[in-house]
Amino acid sequence: MQLSAPEVVNFGDEPKHVLEMYGIGEKDTEDYGKQLLMARRLVEKGVRYIQICNGGGGNGSWDAHVDMKDHEKSCRACG
Repeated sequence: MQLSAPEVVNFGDEPKHVLEMYGIGEKDTEDYGKQLLMARRLVEKGVRYIQICNGGGGNGSWDAHVDMKDHEKSCRACG
């Protein structure tokens, strides 16, 4: 897997329409889209377990107990 890592994280060879499908190039969906595309590529390389995290820290969170409007940013990231 270590030898495959550079090609898994290099999105330069991915067709434009695929990047657009994953939301790469859009401010709200870029980070999560890259995680999803990388997960797909890892599966294609034979990795059997992959965890994708959306939310937390300064980039939005699903943990909102008072104002459900806080979920807007997290929802947009999922495109």
